[in-house]
Amino acid sequence: MTNLTTITILRYSDSTWRLTETTYWREPPSDWSKPSTLIIDSSVTRVIAPDLSITAILDSLKGFRLDTFMTQKKIPGFRNMVGDGMSYKIEIATKGFYNLTSYDNPSHYRDGYNSHITQFLNFMKNNLGAFVQ
Repeated sequence: MTNLTTITILRYSDSTWRLTETTYWREPPSDWSKPSTLIIDSSVTRVIAPDLSITAILDSLKGFRLDTFMTQKKIPGFRNMVGDGMSYKIEIATKGFYNLTSYDNPSHYRDGYNSHITQFLNFMKNNLGAFVQ
C-alpha cells in the first residue's frame, strides 16, 4: 500500500511570495511494531500561479483567522465518527508565531470549527488551485 501526501506551501522568501504544491507517495512501515525508515516512493512539485493577486490571497487568509483555531481533537465535545478519508494539517509559521492544527474529514461535521476549516480548504482549492491533482 502506498500513501499519497500533498503539501501546499505559501512562503515569503527573498522578497517574493511563492506558492508551491508537492505531492509525494510513501510506503508505510512494513512492521508497525518496530521502528523503521520512511520510504518516499516518488514526488512531484509544481508552482501554482493563482488568478488572485498575492494581496487578495493574504487578505483572505487573514480573514480566516486560522491562527486562532485549535486542532480538531481539542474541540469541546468532538468525536471522530469517520473511519477513513482526507486528513489536513495546517501549519502557520512566522518569526514570532507557530501553530499546527490537524483535521480529519472536516466536511463531514457541522460544528463551527470544522465548517470554518472546510471553507478555508474550499478557498484554497477554488481560488489557488491547491489540492487538485
